[in-house]
Amino acid sequence: MPSPSESSRVGVSIVSRGCASELYVVNRAYALVAQGVGALRLQLEPGRYKVRQRIGYCEQVHELEVVEASRDVLMVLPDLDFPSPIPLAGTSFVSPGMARRPFSLGTGNFRFVLWVPVDEGMTPAARTARLRSDTERLRLERFDGEFSMRFDDAILVEERQGMRVFGADVEPGHYLVVQDHPEQRQVCLPILILQDRTTMVFSLALEAEGLPVPVRLEHAAVAMLRNDELDHPYESSLLRLEAARKASGAGRHVYGWSQVSDHPASDERPSENILLDLLDAQLGLRRTLSRASQDDAAAERTFVEDLVHPLEQLASKIGDANADVAALRSFLGVMPAGTIEALAGPPLLRRNWDHLLSAPEGNVLAADLMAFSFQVEPSPAWFLWSEAPGARAASFAARHAGAIAEYSDYLLLPTPSLGSRVASEAEGEADTGLKVFWPLPVRHDTLEWASRHFSIFEKALSPAPAVALTVGDVETMLAALIQNESFADWLDRAQSDFNEKGPSLVDASLQRLVTGLRVLSDPTLINLLGADAVIKQALAALRLPQSRVVQLAKDLLKEMAAVLPESEQAAVRQVLHGFDAAAENWLEAGR
Repeated sequence: MPSPSESSRVGVSIVSRGCASELYVVNRAYALVAQGVGALRLQLEPGRYKVRQRIGYCEQVHELEVVEASRDVLMVLPDLDFPSPIPLAGTSFVSPGMARRPFSLGTGNFRFVLWVPVDEGMTPAARTARLRSDTERLRLERFDGEFSMRFDDAILVEERQGMRVFGADVEPGHYLVVQDHPEQRQVCLPILILQDRTTMVFSLALEAEGLPVPVRLEHAAVAMLRNDELDHPYESSLLRLEAARKASGAGRHVYGWSQVSDHPASDERPSENILLDLLDAQLGLRRTLSRASQDDAAAERTFVEDLVHPLEQLASKIGDANADVAALRSFLGVMPAGTIEALAGPPLLRRNWDHLLSAPEGNVLAADLMAFSFQVEPSPAWFLWSEAPGARAASFAARHAGAIAEYSDYLLLPTPSLGSRVASEAEGEADTGLKVFWPLPVRHDTLEWASRHFSIFEKALSPAPAVALTVGDVETMLAALIQNESFADWLDRAQSDFNEKGPSLVDASLQRLVTGLRVLSDPTLINLLGADAVIKQALAALRLPQSRVVQLAKDLLKEMAAVLPESEQAAVRQVLHGFDAAAENWLEAGR
């Protein structure tokens, strides 16, 4: 028999537009009564409540009064006006004249849309000039570097006032949207192009106080839909995709965006939305970790089981070797050992990169995939990195030749042309005294493209140490060095040179490591946290595979040895003496 309080409860349904809002219900005492995504079906006692509706950092609070003995209550929330690079009706940047469906823009299985909101105050001529300037620095590139296509008039499929749309049909695979930056750097946003599906990237060109805001790929929106569903209603699915992306970027533990079938108020035909499924699985994993931190083991086991089935469905669509699937499986402990030998391409989501690095098998797979110098860039949701032009293509070309395994150090330098070289010229001598290594055999078009960007010079250094150090060894070594006065002085000088002259180190990740060590080497901080904890934090902030971190430590000693006077090197050697012969060899190699 129901209790008096249960018998007096009233059915309440709360529905948001497109089932896309985070919903929180609190009572008069501000205690959380219920929370969820998109829609809630509740049994509430009579009284006054507040309903908090949120997408990203936009939110509204609504009053709800439940009257005793009343009929079931249906509360339909008003549209939440939030910003989005996808021109969806009802979002804050879209004007009434832009009421076209997003996937009706352009043609091809890959499309890129850059647009300026009308209310930015630019004249039509200024908008056109701004869009042309921003797209000149963008291109589509295959992850292995063997295909590159600039966003120019050749693939411009639509241009209207305040909008440029580029489109092309390309082979399925892992691609990057690449943006050129100053100082010989380029930023890469990975995307996935699948058979019978269309992938679109949307970005905004904005102004602030009359000055242009740089187009930043970390704020882009990416969407992928099946070609046979583009005539069906999909707008609600894109609203949820954007809401999930913003929730992920804000670091919130919300889950359920892909479960449209659980929301009876939605009358749309469910669309397959792979990116939404990936984001939802990642957010579900974060919620699992949150529950585990509260020692709710039973809830954690149930939630893991709930995540496994949709994850297996994802794997059937995008493959077991997909990095996002591998990261989630590995972290959930549901990936059998040896399931995959290599990742097909980089993950799309930043936190999935972190998940890969946190698992031993995933760390090795990530290191094999990203076997070139790169630096992970800050990004709310997407996995984003920067690199030197040509470094990635050089890595793949040399890997294809099968010739880099015996070498430990390479220097990437510009050269006028490799096009005149013939295949028989496998080695030559450079004026610098460094031995030239040509990655042969490679396809002619690969070599021709690469010749415009790089040469590979093998440094005349000793081979890699026979015994490879672990990250733990590096942490111990750097924890000892960071307390050494000569090492601290060198960090000060290196950072001062960076502040005055700009980057002086070839590798941007090495520069970031030097900066991090300099900031964290404060004696007060070391005394408070301990040298080991400080070093762990500095290395973890790099977000790089363990083998790459070890290589950076090696490069750090070489850079330091190249400038330290002999008297100061002696003090550093004393710290390293007896730790490992390899460390002293690295120091010697830099002299």
